Amino acid sequence: MRRLPSAIRARIWPHLKDFGLQYGQESFLQYYRRFYQGGTVPHPDFSKALYEESCRLYPDADLKQLQAQLGKAQYFCSAGHAGIENPSVLIAGALLTGAAAAQTGNLGIWLTCSALTPRHPSCPAGFYLSLRPDQGLAPRPRLRFLTDRFHQTFVPNFAFLEEKYVLRRLTQAQSDFRLRKAEVQAIQELTAKLIREGKDFLNGHSPYNCADALLRLNRSLYRRFLANMKAPCTPDVLVLDIDRLSIRLMLQDLNNPDSDFTAFLKDHTLLTHLLTGMNGCTQVWEYGQASSAPLFSEHTTVLFYHLLPKLKYERLSALIRPGMPPLLIGKSGYQLELNAPALAAALARGELHPNIFCTNFYLTFFKQVTLSGGIYFYQYVRQLLSRPAVLLGLPLPTAVTRNLIQSYPCPIKVQNPDPQATGTLNAAWALDYLDLYSQNSPSAAELKQILQSPIKDSLPLSALSLMLDFELQSAEEVGVLEPQLLQLLQAQAPLTLTAP
Repeated sequence: MRRLPSAIRARIWPHLKDFGLQYGQESFLQYYRRFYQGGTVPHPDFSKALYEESCRLYPDADLKQLQAQLGKAQYFCSAGHAGIENPSVLIAGALLTGAAAAQTGNLGIWLTCSALTPRHPSCPAGFYLSLRPDQGLAPRPRLRFLTDRFHQTFVPNFAFLEEKYVLRRLTQAQSDFRLRKAEVQAIQELTAKLIREGKDFLNGHSPYNCADALLRLNRSLYRRFLANMKAPCTPDVLVLDIDRLSIRLMLQDLNNPDSDFTAFLKDHTLLTHLLTGMNGCTQVWEYGQASSAPLFSEHTTVLFYHLLPKLKYERLSALIRPGMPPLLIGKSGYQLELNAPALAAALARGELHPNIFCTNFYLTFFKQVTLSGGIYFYQYVRQLLSRPAVLLGLPLPTAVTRNLIQSYPCPIKVQNPDPQATGTLNAAWALDYLDLYSQNSPSAAELKQILQSPIKDSLPLSALSLMLDFELQSAEEVGVLEPQLLQLLQAQAPLTLTAP
């Protein structure tokens, strides 16, 4: 962390300082191979569901290798989002876990969250643009292609992109922002691919809906970027929807009277103890949302979102009733008793979507899955998973006792060849989604160079990406730290590529 300017170091969260101090001297391969040399062996139900979903989405994958891998202890990376992966930290994490998987003879597997809308920073309905206005002092523009009626829609319900909106918004972006030639070409070709897939799907020629197509598109770009790697196995990654897997497994458990999950729901005292004990925990729900007189929140939801007509949703609270099952309630008047038959019917009807706590709690404690994530998951995972263990009298899960960050280090810098950008924050950037498409695949030597580099060499670019994409929300904030940010940008990265 000493490589970071003091003004930036003061802004970096304590757990990221700890990460740099603990792992900075390790090579990327030493660190990322931990994801395939620890963790837990998942429950057979989870392995079966993941295998079948992989067969559905990726029939060309090495499914024998996957089947063998699912019988081993491992981590399942959950830093991603089930849309177009825009933040550079997510892209780098996916590439690094995929590269380490190939080096250890495994497939890269990560589970993406789909409980997000087009307004989410990961920008699932469009692309981050590389160049920032005002010589890099302003936040990166986000180019979105979905119509406004989808702005409160979760990823699984997205429609395919419509050509007229894509062309209109791309034309507008070219007049409003500085788009590089290669960037425009990449956007045109990637969106044309999704438009074609949408037509194939609507005409019955393709089984993949828009959410499926986005997962498959992400996989194809990551595989392409890693194509030249020399490893014990061919580099491959499987990108799956964690929420879809959780719903499938919950339905299976809820229809089995002997399952542990059904037994847990029947124990009203234990269930109530969990709901009220999680009040106010980071990334869960606010104080009082689960109580005998629950408040309604515009920010958090208890266990599930209620999916409304017209592609919208509402957040839920929980009415705690002595001796009876908790009752999920919404402002619309929606009510659902938390018992196995009612919950199974609601999930089967497609009227509920699990929140991040629900999926992580369920997969960790009922399916023995060890999850790892990015910078935010690492920040709140100890509360998210350790408090339920304490409340329910269970051992701490591996994800808490051996906590790993999948997505934070950014080892690949992309240099802007435009001389007008020299000396500005647009002179370079951490590898982004459109670079995955427009760059040539790195050579085997370059990929090896990354994996052999110490993590500390990536910290300047990682901190820069974190600050500019997440922490600094205005030109004024960026301007105050501009000298320190330029210092980070000019630091050497493990690999530097030149933008086309």
